[in-house]
Formats: sequence, structure tokens, C-alpha cells
Amino acid sequence: KRALLGADAFPGVIERSLKRLPQPVDARHALKLDAFKVCHHGSGHNTSPALPAMLAAKYCLFSSNGIKHDHPRPEAVARMLYYGAAKGTTLAFNYESEWSTYWNSGTLKAEGKYKTMYPKDGSGGLVVEL
Repeated sequence: KRALLGADAFPGVIERSLKRLPQPVDARHALKLDAFKVCHHGSGHNTSPALPAMLAAKYCLFSSNGIKHDHPRPEAVARMLYYGAAKGTTLAFNYESEWSTYWNSGTLKAEGKYKTMYPKDGSGGLVVEL
């Protein structure tokens, strides 16, 4: 299984690092991943258009309750969907918040061809089996 944990990295740092890796890539030349933990809780500043275009992740993991900095930011999630190479990706949120539940719209999911995951009990914990 392949996962990239973005931590608090700036997108340019990860982009340069990805270019140095041996490439198990898809048809778009994106690195195939089972999961990508989106940088800095889904900050708009830490998710460039170029970074998601370099990845084909089955799961985009967002770890934030949204209280302090309103994360994940809409532009970060939208960039993962619009520029990301993986169609049918699952957006996995560890909390249901005003910032994450927006993406659970049936219309948006149908148009964007993605799925969503939230914790079943509101605990902030989410298990994603890769």
C-alpha cells in the first residue's frame, strides 16, 4: 500500500520530492497512491493546483475539526478534486463540520465523481482501510 502523509509541508517541497521518486504512474503520469493525507489540514496555502495533479490517490484524507482555522478550506478540497488525477476518489474527513459537510452534497458528488467518508459516531476518529 502507498500513502503520502503531507503533514505541514509546503506544496513546492512535496512537488520537488515527488519528481525525484521512481514513478509507478497512471496514464496521466501521476503517482499512484492508496491515500494522501492532505497538507496542513486542508489549508488553501498548502494545496497548490500542481500538487494534486501529480497524484492519483484513492483516498484524500482531511484531518481537522474546523474550529481554529476553518479547515479544510474549500479551495484546497476543490483543487484535490479538480486537478487530482484519481477519478472516483474518496474524500475522508475525520470530523463533520461546516467546512467538511459541504462536500457531502449529492449533486456535487455526482458532478465531481467522488465519494465522502465521515466518522459514524462524531468522535473525530475515522478508520480508512487501504
